Amino acid sequence: MEKSAMAPEEDTVSNLPYDIIRIILLRLSVKDLLRFKSVSKSWNTMISDLWFVRMHLHESKHSDSHILFLRKKSTEHGEDRFSLVRLEGLKFQIEAELNCPFRGERVLCTCDSVMLLTSSYRTYTLWNPSTRTKAMIWFPYKFDEYMTMKHGICHDTTIDDFKVVVASKKYYVVYSCKNKSWTKRKELSDSLVGRSTESGGVAVDGAIYWVSASANSYSRATKSYNSREIIYFDARDDNFRILERPKNVNDNDRYYLVCLRGCLCLYHRIRYDIQIWIKEKGRDNNSWKELMIVENVKTPISWFKPLCFVENKILIRLDATRFVVYSPCEKTFEEFEESKLSLEIKFVPCHNSLLCPIQNTRPKRKRSAYSQLS
Repeated sequence: MEKSAMAPEEDTVSNLPYDIIRIILLRLSVKDLLRFKSVSKSWNTMISDLWFVRMHLHESKHSDSHILFLRKKSTEHGEDRFSLVRLEGLKFQIEAELNCPFRGERVLCTCDSVMLLTSSYRTYTLWNPSTRTKAMIWFPYKFDEYMTMKHGICHDTTIDDFKVVVASKKYYVVYSCKNKSWTKRKELSDSLVGRSTESGGVAVDGAIYWVSASANSYSRATKSYNSREIIYFDARDDNFRILERPKNVNDNDRYYLVCLRGCLCLYHRIRYDIQIWIKEKGRDNNSWKELMIVENVKTPISWFKPLCFVENKILIRLDATRFVVYSPCEKTFEEFEESKLSLEIKFVPCHNSLLCPIQNTRPKRKRSAYSQLS
């Protein structure tokens, strides 16, 4: 029988079957995998393969042992320090200290642990903290509304392309990492023109979502917008669309978006509780269902943010300096050991990921039934 292109060479590295080696490697950290690339030519080929990279990210997203955060801490001298931290029990453990790709950059948004950073809005950096790989993108357009610009990054797996979206109130442009080029400036339709309540979009299933507020609905009395809707960028055709909200959420409610377990979620306040909705998988599926209610939350909704699931519980940044783990079954909060953190510390959820947004992609290969993502 002819040997497969992906089959290992007959060397002395291991006598284990190839599929067993692959299953073991899929459960390792990026740090270990990068080191194991040098074990043999066959291991390097396996770990570098696009299918392996995708499956490893899939395993990482569904593993509680791979819960990572990018921590940004500002020093007393005004310098930004980055580190990767791992969640262990009720404490953050530093896994690695990182050098910021460029001085003064801030994290705008993230997708599959590839982060979009900027310091000047004339250049953007794509950075994978796990592999330390980075790529700089020059922004060729001039948008005057820097303070109200929307940013997003998404991974279109159908064509193996990362896309970066930069949008002002009326225009937007798209950068294709595969083509290494920007599109021409496109106009947003009148129904989509508005001010985003969050600069960075939430990437899910090849789309980027923002909560957009109508500029004409701002109330000086309440210092908030009275009309909101969910807009999203669809990477399939590079167009913006409107997503229907859950039926029990009104357009004047103050709600926020977040990605939890690979799904788009929306949360808003109902008196003293926070209600979290989850959208069914698929860009064309507009169905929502209630995920949970976090009871007796006294802090403002603008401070509250769900970060990730830890088994059947959920990690929440309760306010500017406190983290808790909430159990929806027992309706209890568990405080972190370091419950009071500095206001200057920011956490961005990420995963162990081998993805590199700007690279030469290989042709797709047919896989066994095991290779199908659930």
